[in-house]
This record gives sequence, structure tokens and C-alpha cells, in this order.
Amino acid sequence: MTRNRARIDSPEVEAIKNPDTRISLFVKKSNDEGIDFYYLGDMKVKPENIKQTIIRNDAGKSLPIVNIIFEMKDFLEEKMYQYFEG
Repeated sequence: MTRNRARIDSPEVEAIKNPDTRISLFVKKSNDEGIDFYYLGDMKVKPENIKQTIIRNDAGKSLPIVNIIFEMKDFLEEKMYQYFEG
């Protein structure tokens, strides 16, 4: 999900849609494990997985937002998947 007030044609969404933009996935299992993040790989997005929608703020005002479903370019190793699942 983008920040609110972003639209499908906003510069940041246009950059995400650009296949030359590198989008890396870093995750942290929990705060109890320190400050380290794990690089899990690069992400991609298909055009059909980008949808503009509306959310309401605390005052009930409608704001545009863009939902994006990312996919990993490569499969995550089973060992790493089990580590984060556990």
C-alpha cells in the first residue's frame, strides 16, 4: 500500500511500475533478535496487481491510495522460510 493521497499516476507508483526499478525485500523476524535485517531477494509487480482505491482518514474524509501486490522474483529457500515461519 502506498502512502495516502498517492494515485496510480503518482511518480512513486510510476517508478514501481517501471521494470528497471529494483525493489528489494528486507525483513526482520522480531525486535528481540536485535537490529539485523535479512535480504530475501528482489520483488516484481505485474500491472494487474496495481489498483487505486480509497481509504477514509480519522475524520471520515476519502483519500486515494494505491494497493500493490508484489511477487518475489526467485523462490525463497525452504530453510529461510522455516526460520521466519517459526
